[in-house]
Amino acid sequence: MQVHASVSRVHLDRRCQPYEYRMHYLKQLGYMIQDNMQEICKSVKEDLGRRSEETEFGEVNEDIWTSLREIDLAVDRLAEWMKDESGVRDTPAMFKLNNPRIKKQPKGVGLIISPWNYPWFLVLGPMTGAIAAGCPFVIKPSEHSKACSLLLAQLVAKYLDPQAHRVCLGAIGHSTSLLEKRWGHIFFVGSTAVGRIVATAAAKNLVSCTLELGGKSPAIIAEDADLDKTARRMLSIKAMGSGQMCTNSDYVLVPKHLVEKLMTAFRNTLNEFYPPGTAYGPEKTEALSQMIHAPAYDRIVRLIDSAKDSGCEVVGNQRDPERRRIGLTLIEFNSTDGTSPLVNEELFGPILPIIPVEVSNRMTMPRMWTTYMELS
Repeated sequence: MQVHASVSRVHLDRRCQPYEYRMHYLKQLGYMIQDNMQEICKSVKEDLGRRSEETEFGEVNEDIWTSLREIDLAVDRLAEWMKDESGVRDTPAMFKLNNPRIKKQPKGVGLIISPWNYPWFLVLGPMTGAIAAGCPFVIKPSEHSKACSLLLAQLVAKYLDPQAHRVCLGAIGHSTSLLEKRWGHIFFVGSTAVGRIVATAAAKNLVSCTLELGGKSPAIIAEDADLDKTARRMLSIKAMGSGQMCTNSDYVLVPKHLVEKLMTAFRNTLNEFYPPGTAYGPEKTEALSQMIHAPAYDRIVRLIDSAKDSGCEVVGNQRDPERRRIGLTLIEFNSTDGTSPLVNEELFGPILPIIPVEVSNRMTMPRMWTTYMELS
């Protein structure tokens, strides 16, 4: 692709390496966010139905671990990061007089493949790192978050270096073509299945890559846990993005004798957060995000219906097909079916299976879950 060739020429010209260049465009990246906060929130609202308050907190607010703070850190530490490091201490005595040092060099042109669930936070971080490292980059945003991807392309062209910092819009074919090229480094956030494809493509060209992938994240309830506090905390996080976030709990392991108490705590919390029959009810509230597209909505519905058909107790399950919204749904998983999708798939939605387990000296897991973790 021509974009790879043109950005590679920029890297070979060393345009992005001077301190002044890096500092200028780090600040420009910060201004890009601050100047366009409303437009960014609108784009996320259009793609995901997410409230602006959640977008600001989760993606671009000035709180810790968010994008502006990361840019501030890079601005404050850039000069220090660019300095050579002495290698004298770790060098054999016969070579110490050569004054060996470690010189920081940009790795090359970066390829950033960003996801749709946090379309700003998970692209601004790699952009910050690439600019601070003196690396030009190409961004391939998700085709599923169309409004966010289009706005990103417009803002990058306006605020950053249009020759060194590029955005490629398109679908799977564009990603495949980009992965065939030799990059300095590849940064990918997404599913494990696609991560394997990215890693394979990177290996063919001996390219280093960073993979941030999904999985089955457990929550383990101890016997002395405060169940009311546990329910509030877990459902608060599960509500963020309607469960479309890799770091929230994918399932809950709880001692059998606490299942009923925990389910009661969950029910009470759901009724408190989303009072039925009010404007804040699960089927009406704007506090819950929508599923990214119809196939994602249909998949979650199938998982819930499959659980009901297998005899599992289901709590919640309010649906609004037109807006692609599903209320937070609890599933008391009492099946021994090791082939259930609830067992074998990352759920990535507003459903939370509750798995009873036997308790001995240490909590152990049902045999079918040992694919993901072993506590014995």
